Amino acid sequence: MTRVSGQDIYLTDPNGKIDPTQQLLLNPAAWAECGSTATFGCGAPRYTDFRQRRAPQEDIGLGRRFVLSEAHGRFFELRMEMYNPFNRIVFPNIGVGNPITNPTRNSNGQLTGGFGFMNVNNIAAGTARNMLVVARIAF
Repeated sequence: MTRVSGQDIYLTDPNGKIDPTQQLLLNPAAWAECGSTATFGCGAPRYTDFRQRRAPQEDIGLGRRFVLSEAHGRFFELRMEMYNPFNRIVFPNIGVGNPITNPTRNSNGQLTGGFGFMNVNNIAAGTARNMLVVARIAF
């Protein structure tokens, strides 16, 4: 597949509000077949205008050390670590397949495949907010 110049690569903004069960993200008209089969691909190794969805990630850590005995180096340490404190959902990457194939839908009318399909059933496990509290005494 090669990129057709002058065509917008996305049907909708991948970082905007989308319904992945109803909307495809990539524009099939922005891609073209390379030519005959049994040849090397004619596409560029990397397209600078093709990006996956933005996926910010935040972690927060707070801690405090209380000295129990300065002469002997004894202390009590309390620490809290938060992973994904804003509870962001990490969506899977946009599926890139053959732009010639038609999108597929299930009996409920929801998308199940196609060029530019984002499979929300593959949302990364463990992306929920997570917190860890650690108490430590050193002597």
